Amino acid sequence: MHCTICSQPNIEEQAVMDAFYERVGFCPECTHSEAAIQWREAKRRKDKSYDRYLRLLTVGRPKKCSYCHTENYLYPKRVGYHSDWELCCDKCSRVDYQAMSTKDPSHAPLLSRLRVEYDAFLKKEHYPDMTRSLETMNEEWAQGTECSCGGSISIAAKPRCICCNRILMHSFFHYADAHPPQDQVNQERILQASATKKH
Repeated sequence: MHCTICSQPNIEEQAVMDAFYERVGFCPECTHSEAAIQWREAKRRKDKSYDRYLRLLTVGRPKKCSYCHTENYLYPKRVGYHSDWELCCDKCSRVDYQAMSTKDPSHAPLLSRLRVEYDAFLKKEHYPDMTRSLETMNEEWAQGTECSCGGSISIAAKPRCICCNRILMHSFFHYADAHPPQDQVNQERILQASATKKH
């Protein structure tokens, strides 16, 4: 394999692979280079699927609610300071940031299946069986936490506006937050510290 940017040969063992395009990789020196950034931008302009993929992976993407016009920030799940799988309420904007933990062995089978569905969603539009699949996983999980609003914390819930609770995005793999990325990192660190003290 050659580096896509500088054409350095035989980089298999050290290559940073592009998660969207198969057999596309970068040597460590080129991964975050200006040339690599330009390559990705050029691909985005030519390939709408790749542009969608990168947008869905954007951490803290601003999203204004179409109903109340409140500014929200969308985050892909299991990305950031912690590696737990965040779950949303199916009625309000509450997010349980530690509902499914990678440290809990009993969660491993479902997390593995969620990751498969997540990767499929990133690479193509919502397909008919996805809702059914996520609802089945939620039934199997059977640990749904009742929310104070009367709803349930669910694997099959979508991100909702922090102000009016309307669905912001038809995705099971994102959540909404009131904080932009840097503020949210600080919030997550506080949560992590609190969880550590409890144990």
